[in-house]
Amino acid sequence: MSFYRALVSGLVSLSLLCSAWCAAEQAGTAPEVRATYVTRWDYKTPEDVKQIIKNCRDYHLNVLIFQVRGNATAFYPSKLEPWAQGSSFEG
Repeated sequence: MSFYRALVSGLVSLSLLCSAWCAAEQAGTAPEVRATYVTRWDYKTPEDVKQIIKNCRDYHLNVLIFQVRGNATAFYPSKLEPWAQGSSFEG
């Protein structure tokens, strides 16, 4: 069941992002978007996150999307979900 919950969550997030972008484009105010998506496998420590942000800055990206949920675990403080295994972030 957690796979479906994660899939639905991802699809809802993507549709909200697309809806906001389409609305801005129709209004003639859409900014240029240079984005990247960072999966939960790409970072384990705060230093990893800092390096990813530095790399994005070097490539002049202006949107950075981090995956913060995996298999019903979280990479953020949560009273409902356990911390992701293998992360060194403190809760």
